[in-house]
Amino acid sequence: MTYADINKRFTETVMEYIGKGYYFNVASMSGHQGEDGKVDLTNGEEIIRVMVGDFTDNKSLFTGWLEGKELLVGRCTDKVAPNSSSTWGTIWTDHLEVISSEKFYSVSERNHRQEAWYGSLEEAKAAHDMRMSRYISLDERRNLKSRPLGEKAGQIVLDYIRSQKGCKRAKASDIKVVRRDSVSFDGKARKIGYDAIYKGTAYRIA
Repeated sequence: MTYADINKRFTETVMEYIGKGYYFNVASMSGHQGEDGKVDLTNGEEIIRVMVGDFTDNKSLFTGWLEGKELLVGRCTDKVAPNSSSTWGTIWTDHLEVISSEKFYSVSERNHRQEAWYGSLEEAKAAHDMRMSRYISLDERRNLKSRPLGEKAGQIVLDYIRSQKGCKRAKASDIKVVRRDSVSFDGKARKIGYDAIYKGTAYRIA
């Protein structure tokens, strides 16, 4: 599934409500809370928000960091009147009464050559496990031994990780720093390095 498919599903959802007699509630859409996009609809009695934004299932590195796009439909519970011309009323996303939620999990990461690919929870887990397996296999081929460092190491490298593409929202608790001990095949030469692992991707930091 590509982002185009998510756009189509978003459009279908909006059209479902329009088919029920809802129409755009323009003034309440002026704010922004970090979502990709949203549409507010009303039937004159209530406001329904349809939106697409990022989500993260923050699990440990070894059980899988899962993220993607969420298509959320929610009912406004804030004091925002339907059909008002005022743009001062704010519909807070975390105040919505959730009507439905569809999650599209990131299976591949977006890069300069291609857009991200989205799929099911099972597909995302399988993709994560494959990336980690390749990373571990690469260490084995290089005759490397990796040992994780403490939680403070994530804070030390946080600014560097945030400077990488697609990592602006990184948190120190989500970063795992490992020390790499590389030993030559004769067991004499030794080289120490460090990797920061974020969302299944390793970044060489030393």
